[in-house]
Amino acid sequence: MSSPPSAARFLSLLLALSLPFYLAGWLAGDTALGPGLPLPVSAAMAICPGVAAIVLTRAERGAAAGRELLARAVELPAAGRRHRLLRAALVVPGATVASYLIQRLLGRDLPGGGPSVALIAGLLVFFLVVAAAEEIGWTGYLLPAARRRLPAPHAAVLIGVACALWHALPYAQAGHRTGWIAAQCLVTVALRVLTVWAYEGSGGALGSAVLLHASVNVSVWAFPHLGSHYDPVVLLPLLLVLAGWATRELSAWAGTAAGAPPARRGSLPLSGTSRTSPPLPGGRRRER
Repeated sequence: MSSPPSAARFLSLLLALSLPFYLAGWLAGDTALGPGLPLPVSAAMAICPGVAAIVLTRAERGAAAGRELLARAVELPAAGRRHRLLRAALVVPGATVASYLIQRLLGRDLPGGGPSVALIAGLLVFFLVVAAAEEIGWTGYLLPAARRRLPAPHAAVLIGVACALWHALPYAQAGHRTGWIAAQCLVTVALRVLTVWAYEGSGGALGSAVLLHASVNVSVWAFPHLGSHYDPVVLLPLLLVLAGWATRELSAWAGTAAGAPPARRGSLPLSGTSRTSPPLPGGRRRER
């Protein structure tokens, strides 16, 4: 007998899985995760959301459901929604480039020259894997659990807060100051709203969330010196504007009874939501 996804179970298991990584980061001190990776050792906990989601899905609905959730990491939108992949891929890099230009206008001392194509390609491959591990948990499992009680915008903010708190200790272990950490936590909440917007707009294709998440990391690391000149304080206002716009779209979709991701084979319908997906181009809707 299957049981619905549970936010409490997910967050509890996520914390339990993450504690050893937090401890390892504290014991490692300034030791980086690996050669050329200026990340704290605790950053390896990126696998934990996906592991927690798959463990819980297998326990709640069986091994086949766990395999299906894992496979959804590469799920693409239906043909009529493929253009939304481009929006998911470019919205955050566009804001990040704008933040770089703003820093230039502010007179910040930034190194010249851009990242090489080889660097961008390597970062993209690496961060697609990392993003898949996280989004299987945050979007693939926790979002449907939260949507059983909350509309998409509210669920996005609450998941964003949980995600920010989960990241806060690794931010500190990376040597960042309190102001940087506070701004980056707010950035994380705004990014979660955009991730839910990309996911819902794609008709519930998890690959859209993975792509947006990967584009965030690539954008930050493409800053001069592997992200060392990235400033979340400058990026935050831009993302808040984008998140506000995304929230309006999410609310509009909900207002047309189209806010829920489409139900899938073997998935549990969301409580109190329609099985209608967001409007296709031209205002048409695809009924499920």
